Amino acid sequence: MINVEYSKTNISWEFNRELVRFELENIIYAAYVNRQNYINIQVGLNFITTEEYFHDLDGKLLLHYNQNSGLIEWNYKNISERMIVENLSNVGFFPNQGIVLVRNNDGRVKIINLLTKELCDVKAPDGHEMIYFQESDQGITIVCDGDENHTDKYGRNRHNFELDIETGNLKHKGLSY
Repeated sequence: MINVEYSKTNISWEFNRELVRFELENIIYAAYVNRQNYINIQVGLNFITTEEYFHDLDGKLLLHYNQNSGLIEWNYKNISERMIVENLSNVGFFPNQGIVLVRNNDGRVKIINLLTKELCDVKAPDGHEMIYFQESDQGITIVCDGDENHTDKYGRNRHNFELDIETGNLKHKGLSY
């Protein structure tokens, strides 16, 4: 277990008996993500994330994105990659699967491999809007909000859809909590 400590302007953790520490402005949240073995740092104002940083345990930057500029940059096998996405909303970083998921404000999601090759587009299920990405033991899921036709009698409309990263197809897995 990696213990991450952070304040609004500093973040640190210990790895291999060495302290990794650096400064960033407006840190909202930071944590070790065991499943992907990286540190995730969310930055923004008023608790609204506008940038995310993903670092390996030695402190090397793996991926960074900025919603305002649309910039996404990452390092893979000592090669720096960079792209600009208009109306960038959020990014899912899954290095163990070799992919980046990119969502823009019009709701489209693209699956891109770490060599910047676009693999496929993901289409939202009818009556749903794709919101964010997460990972479980079953794989990568895209969390979607359903319209009034996809809301249960208790008012719940948020659903998990398992993502097939080869085809971009989504399979309904149930409510998201």
